[in-house]
Amino acid sequence: MPQQESTNFVTDPVSLEAACSNSGASGGSPFPHYEDIAQAIDEIDGLDVFDIYSSNAGLVSSFEEIKIARTGTEYVRDGYVIRDYASVLVCRIAPIAAFTAGHTCWERIGEYGGFSNVPDSDALVAEHPWDPNHRIPQILHDHGFSILDPQIGRETMPNGLEATTLLGDGDFYNGWTVFDGWFHCID
Repeated sequence: MPQQESTNFVTDPVSLEAACSNSGASGGSPFPHYEDIAQAIDEIDGLDVFDIYSSNAGLVSSFEEIKIARTGTEYVRDGYVIRDYASVLVCRIAPIAAFTAGHTCWERIGEYGGFSNVPDSDALVAEHPWDPNHRIPQILHDHGFSILDPQIGRETMPNGLEATTLLGDGDFYNGWTVFDGWFHCID
């Protein structure tokens, strides 16, 4: 099924620059409405939002990772609940989002937390693998977010386009991939 026309996909450097200059998604705040996005995704039949993660390995992230598994597919092994999942990454510093897939999460039974993959550009996908009706792109669009095309995410950040980090060190990410520039961790 083709993507709905109202969904905005970042497919080239020009649309990336336009998406990053639009502060409408979060009203200028570095904290978009990721909980509302997660709740809307969780209402999709067959999907289970099991975690919203804003840090990795003790580092603060420039994004919120909404971890999504297929309902009823988790299993227990060696004292861990194991889930295969795909993520929607919602940037906290620009109104862009990205999809990643092919992850596994291990959570020890009876304990808070666990461990899983840190998102990287190799895991970027064009659409969420368990969303055949393309509802997630529409949810993101309704919250003012554009979706980063995986090919653009793997390219080097365009000259002159800086990712303004939560620490304000915008030029630090020049020369990195577009994905790493906008979806990164800060120690």
